[in-house]
Amino acid sequence: MEQEINIQSLLREFFEPIIDDCITRALNKYINELRFDKPNESDVLGVDEASKYLKLSKPTIYKLTMDREIPHYKLGKRLYFRKEEIDQWINRGKIKTKQEISDEADEYLSRRGRRN
Repeated sequence: MEQEINIQSLLREFFEPIIDDCITRALNKYINELRFDKPNESDVLGVDEASKYLKLSKPTIYKLTMDREIPHYKLGKRLYFRKEEIDQWINRGKIKTKQEISDEADEYLSRRGRRN
């Protein structure tokens, strides 16, 4: 009986770190796959496609990347763009309409009036 307990504890000491390591690696791999969604090929654009999509010349695209104004990825000497990030970048430059400005002003004044 005592030998069985010693063998069990010996096996536990030997296998537990191996099993823990395997589980940790598997979980880390799973978490990394969740964190970094693999984009569809149609969601990733090269310089030519980005130029056509944005209706800008290729030199303008290169200038925007050089100035780090447009979100992009660089693998080796190639540049890549995600459509979703380009759309978000475009939307950041949205100019508000007179109606939107007026609505914001009305909302601000109504909130300010409530606090006084």
